[in-house]
Amino acid sequence: MGSLYICGTPIGNLEDTSYRLKKVLSTVDLILCEDTRRAKTLLDYLKVKTPYESFFVGNEHKKNNRIVSKIKDGMNIALISDAGMPTISDPGSSLIQIAASKGIDVIVIPGPSSVVASFSLSGFLYPGFTFFGFLEKRGANRLRQIKEIARAQRPSIFFTSIQRLEKDLEEIINNGGIQELVICRELTKMHETVYRGKASDLIKEIDKKDLKGEVTIVVDAAIEETIEEEKILEAAVILLEEGNSKKSIAKALSKVSQYSVNEIYSMIQHY
Repeated sequence: MGSLYICGTPIGNLEDTSYRLKKVLSTVDLILCEDTRRAKTLLDYLKVKTPYESFFVGNEHKKNNRIVSKIKDGMNIALISDAGMPTISDPGSSLIQIAASKGIDVIVIPGPSSVVASFSLSGFLYPGFTFFGFLEKRGANRLRQIKEIARAQRPSIFFTSIQRLEKDLEEIINNGGIQELVICRELTKMHETVYRGKASDLIKEIDKKDLKGEVTIVVDAAIEETIEEEKILEAAVILLEEGNSKKSIAKALSKVSQYSVNEIYSMIQHY
C-alpha cells in the first residue's frame, strides 16, 4: 500500500520551497494539483518530472475513489494546491477522510500559509484566532459572519478579492467594527503590501488605489469597552436637535460604538 502526501507549496515566492517538498514531489508516482498550469510553474522551477493531473472542486468527488484505489495498489500520491496548504479553502478534505478511513497513511509536508503569515504580520496580542476562509457572498449567513468578525473576542482572519474588498470593509463598519485590522496583499511576492488601521480609514485609502491580487484580512478582537444604549440615545437626541438626519446619526454613532447602523437606526426611529 502506498501513502498520500499533503504538501504545502509557496504562497507566492518560489524560493520558499522546502528541500523536503522537492524530495517528496520527485519521488511520488503522481501529483494531484488544483491548476495544472500553476503546478507546471512550480515543478519546472524544482526540476521535478513526476506526472501530474488536475484535482479541483469540480472533479475531486469523481476522482476520490479512483485515487484511493491507486494508493491501495501501491502508488504514492502527493496533493498540492495552487498556493499554501491543501484543504485550507482548497480541495482535498474528502480525499483525506476517505484515505484515512481505508487505513492509508496520510503524511503532511508542512509549508507556507497565508493565514499564519498574515496573523504573524498583524502583531495582534492573542494566542488564537478564528479563520473564516472566503466569506459568503450574500444572504443571512454572510451577515452572521460579518457580525461575528466585528464583535469577536479574538482576531478573525478571512480571504477576499480586490473586487469584494470595499464591500467587506463597508459591512464591517456598518456592523460596529471599530477595531484595528490588517490587510495583506500579495504576500511574499514582489508587490507585497500591508495596510494597517481601522476599516473606516482604510476604505478611503484603498478606494484610491489600483490594486490587484489576492487579499488576506486580519481583524483584531472587538474593543471591549461597550457603550450603553442610554448613552447612544442621549447622543442621538442631541444630534437630532442639531438637524442631523437619523441615517447620518446612525452611521456616525456606529463608528464609535459596538452597535451596527441598523441597530442604532432602530433605536432612534421613533424620536
